[in-house]
Amino acid sequence: MARWSLSFVLFFLIPSFTTVRAEWVPLGAPEGGRINQIAVVPGSPGTAYAATGSGLFKTTDSGTSWRVAGPASEVESVAVDPIHTDTVYASDLYTGFWKSTDGGDRWTFSDSLRAALFLAPHPVQANTLLALTRDAIVRSTDGGASWDTVHWEGYNANQFLTLSFSPVAPHYAYATTNGQGIYRSTDGGVVWARAVSPTRFPQSLAVDPVEPAWVYSGDVSAIRRSTDAGQTWTGYLLNKDVRQIFDLLAVPGHPGSLYATTDLGVFRSPDHGAHWESVAGGLPPPLEPCRLAAPPGGQVIYVGSYGLGIYRSTDGGAQWNRVNSGLRALAVQAVLQNGGAGLYVGTRYGGVYRSTDNGRHWNEMNRGLNLNPLRYFARDVRSLVSDPVNRLTIYAGTYEGIFKSTDGGENWAFSGNGMPNLPHVTAIVTDRKDSRILNAGSEVGLFRTMDGGDNWTQAKDATGAPLGRITALTVNPTAPYEIYAGDGRTLYKSADSGATWQSVYTPIYIDSIAIDPRSPGIIYAGVDQGLQKSTDGGKTWANFPVQGLSNLASIAQLAFDPVDPGTLFAAVNPDGGIYRSTDGGMTWSPFNVGLRNLRFSTVAAEGRRIYAGTANGLYVLRPDRTPVRRAGPSGR
Repeated sequence: MARWSLSFVLFFLIPSFTTVRAEWVPLGAPEGGRINQIAVVPGSPGTAYAATGSGLFKTTDSGTSWRVAGPASEVESVAVDPIHTDTVYASDLYTGFWKSTDGGDRWTFSDSLRAALFLAPHPVQANTLLALTRDAIVRSTDGGASWDTVHWEGYNANQFLTLSFSPVAPHYAYATTNGQGIYRSTDGGVVWARAVSPTRFPQSLAVDPVEPAWVYSGDVSAIRRSTDAGQTWTGYLLNKDVRQIFDLLAVPGHPGSLYATTDLGVFRSPDHGAHWESVAGGLPPPLEPCRLAAPPGGQVIYVGSYGLGIYRSTDGGAQWNRVNSGLRALAVQAVLQNGGAGLYVGTRYGGVYRSTDNGRHWNEMNRGLNLNPLRYFARDVRSLVSDPVNRLTIYAGTYEGIFKSTDGGENWAFSGNGMPNLPHVTAIVTDRKDSRILNAGSEVGLFRTMDGGDNWTQAKDATGAPLGRITALTVNPTAPYEIYAGDGRTLYKSADSGATWQSVYTPIYIDSIAIDPRSPGIIYAGVDQGLQKSTDGGKTWANFPVQGLSNLASIAQLAFDPVDPGTLFAAVNPDGGIYRSTDGGMTWSPFNVGLRNLRFSTVAAEGRRIYAGTANGLYVLRPDRTPVRRAGPSGR
């Protein structure tokens, strides 16, 4: 009995070990992202939905906090049925149409509608809605179960832009086009005809929520107003320096109040567009192209930006505050584990963020990270590297070129002298022997610096011709002077840190390159229709049969596991997520457990970890080879 008691006690006191399933664990994510549309729920002013590039989000406290509430893919448009407000519609830009009848808790999917750019429910007829696709206007009378293409006169439309019913005269509906002005329906969206348009290229549209025949159109720096349902128009100057008017909003419940988002910020008119004033307090440039929404009343206004998430004003636009709590919709495109300086990510249109507590909190690090503050695409960061000697020196590859920070990302300065305008840098590699030497791949070629980024020269091949658009760039992990670059047509090799380049292979198209850290002569190339492999340093190549990976897959990135170099990971785009191979690339299997969104995937080996970036944040691999210690009652 004593032995049994001792065994019983030891069972709880001795630590036990178990194997944890390999899966991706979220490391938090920078908050914000690209906002495609915001829809406020009629009759519930504190509830709204945000369609983002990373899924659908919902707030029930006027934007103070957000939660995931629907499809995790790229949601282009969201709309709420004004009759049955628990019915929500969402259009996925790539797959189809989603519908919820319980306020976004559960969703049904249909491929009856593909690639809808805009959804517009009928103001008084439940289950009736219009949708704008790339080449047509379609109409449903059964809540989206089926769709019919409507009739329009005189235009083979493939350039429709916006769509709206009149909320107080729902037999009127309007659509803008790129090149043919404004189209109008007088029978609730069944038949369309070209209206007398103020311009061939209207950029935005709003229908007055009070006056049944009033409609507004934005055109470069002017606002056009019609008081007879689009038959005649009067023009008003918004601002002579404005070049684009992205969205117009006629605020419900506040007659005459009109808002416009532009390339110079947000403007407000109190008198139906006749006079305008800038209302940009607290709004950092740029926000383009941004979307507007508001509940009735005219005091609470939402602005959705192209990368920085959502801003809200509670005083009619006098002051704005960023309201992104829980809104994790920034696509992570680059990862840098920078030792004691922290963990960095480069995002799609959101710039650079840093975490010093392993992803629990993120801080925006964008001071100086652009040449022109009015360009939103300056925040498109595709690559991040640090100086191998001084970790506080970091380089960021952006649409506008190379930027350099010498204080861990607190401040940035342009470091792209010698590169052409807007090169869109996609990859940067550093020389591990001489930190002043870097090579940068871009949409317009390959560039090299020998002075830490002060000056760059364009790389050329053996014939003296510049390399083309760089789609892949990597350094041999065991031979620091050896670099490989793919320019979409040819694989190049440099044996002297990028001073000279030789063509070693001409496949179909190169998306990515990875070199086996155990055998540096083994090179993998993700090409246009699969994977190719060289075992002799790139001299010869084999397009071997790959199992488990579609021949049409685009392997955007390849990375070896730094802990288990026999394991190779691939980021498969546009929406395949992450795949894994443990047998030299012969067979592959999806490896997406834990990932919520598979679009815009990236995979990177940093230090001893593997990271996955997706459209809704950063993940780290929790390996199945690491035992987890379980403590007994003693807590040891």
